[in-house]
Amino acid sequence: MPIPASNNENVSPTYGDLICGDLAYLDLMKQLGMKKYTENTKVHLDPDINFSVVKRDNKNWQAVFGQCDASASHLDNQKVDKGDIFLFFGLFRKTIKTDNGYKFAPNENEKHVLWGIWK
Repeated sequence: MPIPASNNENVSPTYGDLICGDLAYLDLMKQLGMKKYTENTKVHLDPDINFSVVKRDNKNWQAVFGQCDASASHLDNQKVDKGDIFLFFGLFRKTIKTDNGYKFAPNENEKHVLWGIWK
C-alpha cells in the first residue's frame, strides 16, 4: 500500500484516487482493517511503478523512483546514477479474497521482501 504523505509534501494523489483493478484502494484497505485513512488522505507514490493505480491522462507515463531533500543528497553522495540497480525493502502480508471481501491470510506471517528496479 502506498504510504500516507506527510503534511508538508506537495503531492496530489489521495487514497480516494487510487484503484486496484476494479476496487478502490481505500475500500481494500478498510476490508483489511486499515480504517484510519480517508479518501482525502494524501499518499506518497514513490516508487510510482504501476500505471493503473491512478487514473492518468498521459499515455507516455514512465515508472519513476524519486527522492528529495536529504534522501536525494544521500544517493548523490553515494554516486547512485543511471544504470544502477536500486533495491527496495518492504513489509508484505498475503491477502485472500473471500465472499465478504479481502482479508489477510490466516496463519501467514508478514514477510520482509527485497525487490528492485533497473533502468
